[in-house]
Amino acid sequence: MKVTSAQDLFSPVVANKRLHPSFRMVAQATGYAPSRAMMQRAFARMGDRDGNFVEQFQTNGFDARTWELYLHATFDALGFAIDLSHDAPDLLLDGRGLRWAIEATTANPSASGARPVPDDLDERAEYLREELPIKLGSPLLSKLKRRYWEQPHVAGLPLVLAIQSFATKDSLHYVDNSLAALLFGVHTSGARRADGTLEVVSTPIKTHIGSKTIPSHFFGQPDAEHISAVLWSNSGTVAKFGRLAYQQGLASAGLHMRRIGTRFVMDPDASEPAPFSYEVGARHEGWAEGLVLIHNPGALQPIPYRTLPEAVHHELKDEQVVSTLPMFHAFNSVTLTEARSRLR
Repeated sequence: MKVTSAQDLFSPVVANKRLHPSFRMVAQATGYAPSRAMMQRAFARMGDRDGNFVEQFQTNGFDARTWELYLHATFDALGFAIDLSHDAPDLLLDGRGLRWAIEATTANPSASGARPVPDDLDERAEYLREELPIKLGSPLLSKLKRRYWEQPHVAGLPLVLAIQSFATKDSLHYVDNSLAALLFGVHTSGARRADGTLEVVSTPIKTHIGSKTIPSHFFGQPDAEHISAVLWSNSGTVAKFGRLAYQQGLASAGLHMRRIGTRFVMDPDASEPAPFSYEVGARHEGWAEGLVLIHNPGALQPIPYRTLPEAVHHELKDEQVVSTLPMFHAFNSVTLTEARSRLR
């Protein structure tokens, strides 16, 4: 894709009182200099097709626009040709033998604001089983009603809904299992056999009951056969842009960056993730690291694995969720940035 000139994302175009708190923090703090540089570079390549990206990015659309920018940057880096000539869906992609469409959406907090996931273990389990799927399901069901597959430029193409969760302050740490349960209508849990090996137990789910009630098994809803898969990532964030800038040495002078979190363990009997910690740049992180593609078993236009081998893939086979993961996959992480002088 040709690089184009772009408006400065971080020069305010609205009154200070309208600026989103997250935008204000990213725009002003020294530690976010790498993120700003990489986000500006990505925006220069994407451009502003609707003329209001910058204003929304700086105000109440900060999270959604960051997610869109991440998706464009990722598929651009993967070598896909990106068609932005239509109002919707957000991306039409060509590459790796396939033309397909992506529509982006977000799960947002309630009117009272984003609250953390409950600390109490029983309350947290209830939230992840019922309320978080409702937060994720509502925007997906809304997108389903838009019937993008009827548009001439989408007809006959695989269509993917890409969702990012901002429902709670720490919701990115917990989405994976809740989203898979909602989409497949199956709750998965682990139990230890007498010999210590792990047995995976799947239980069907009909509804999710919390602040409201929605049907489970999104892929089984009327017209859902037109949705090939649902894509999500816990890495489509400002921190991702910062880490990738830092490992390239972009706007990183005087800064030290470390990433800590938990990761997937390549062991069929592992029931808990493993902790990790590394200095950013010590290992290579790609744009697609952290992507999760959850396949619709009833899709009219399936997405082949070869289209996105960099991602985690979840499929439903014989009523069991089967997952294919790369060697490194972070379930959650925090990126810590400090001035180098503070480390001496």
